[in-house]
Amino acid sequence: MMDKRVKLPVRAARLEFAGTDYEGIVVRVRLNVPLKTMLQIQEFRDNVSAKATSATEVTVDLKDTADSMVEALKLFGRAVLLEWNLEDDNGAPIPVGEEGILAVDVLFAMQIMSHWMEAVSQPPAPLAVPSANGSTSAEPSEPTGELLASLGALSRPSS
Repeated sequence: MMDKRVKLPVRAARLEFAGTDYEGIVVRVRLNVPLKTMLQIQEFRDNVSAKATSATEVTVDLKDTADSMVEALKLFGRAVLLEWNLEDDNGAPIPVGEEGILAVDVLFAMQIMSHWMEAVSQPPAPLAVPSANGSTSAEPSEPTGELLASLGALSRPSS
C-alpha cells in the first residue's frame, strides 16, 4: 500500500549579479517547474538565439517574435519568479510576476532566464541516504538549500 501523498518541495535558486551592471540585484527563482513549462521557455530562448545569430535569415516576422517573447516572459514571470529586490526609477518596488518581468530591460530579463536555465539543469541535493541493504532512509542526507547562481557559476552555499 502506498504511503500518504505528499507535495514535492519547492526547489529554488538565488541568482546574484555581482561584478556586472546589475550588481546588488538578487532574484529568487523556482527550479522545479513542470517539464512542459521548462521546454516552452527553452524553446523560446533557443528560437530567439537562432534568429539573432542567423546571418542568412533576411526576413523575420517581428510581430510573431514579439508576441512569442511576451508570452514566454509572462510564463516565466508566472511559473518561475519567486521574488526579487527590484525597484523602478521612483523607488517603488517592481512586482514579481507577469507584469514585473515585462517592466525590466530586455537584456536583464534574458540574463535572468539564462541563469535560470543553468540552475534548473543542476541535479538536486541527495534526497535520501542509501543503506547497506540497498534501500533508502527516510531522512535526507543534508538540508536541501537553495542553489546560488552568480554570473552563471553555480555553487551550493556553505552551511
